[in-house]
Amino acid sequence: MFYNMKNLPIKSAGGVVVRETLKGYFVALLYKNNHWVLPKGKIEKGETERKAAIREVSEELKIPVGELKITAKIGKSKYMHLETKEPKTVTFFLVETKHRKIFPIKKEGFKKAKWFSSENAVRKATFPETKEIIAKAMKLLQ
Repeated sequence: MFYNMKNLPIKSAGGVVVRETLKGYFVALLYKNNHWVLPKGKIEKGETERKAAIREVSEELKIPVGELKITAKIGKSKYMHLETKEPKTVTFFLVETKHRKIFPIKKEGFKKAKWFSSENAVRKATFPETKEIIAKAMKLLQ
C-alpha cells in the first residue's frame, strides 16, 4: 500500500467512460500537461469508491451524474503522481453513458476532452497503466 507523509493511504477513483456507437465503443480521455489520461480524483471523506468515481467523471467531463452508470469494477492502478511525487492507488470502474458532448475543466489544467475509438484510446493514452486499464475495460465489454 502507498502512503503519504502523514502515513495515510492516498486513494482515488475514476472511470473508463464509454459510449456505444454503430462503429463500436468510444472512450473519453482528457488532455493535461501533454498527457492523455482518464478522469479520476481523490476520494473525499465519507465517500465510497463508486460515488467518488461518478463524481470525478461528472466533474471532469461535465456529464450529468444521472447520465452515468457504473457497470463493472475494472481494477486498481498504482503509480507515482507526476506533480506531487506521491504514490497513488486509483480504483477504476467501467462507466457507460449515452452523453455525446464532453468538455474539459480548464481551471484544473485540462486542455481537451475527446472521444476516441477503443483502439485509438489505448494508443493515445500516455501511461502504460492507463493503456492497461482501458484494455481491461474493453475485455469486459466483449
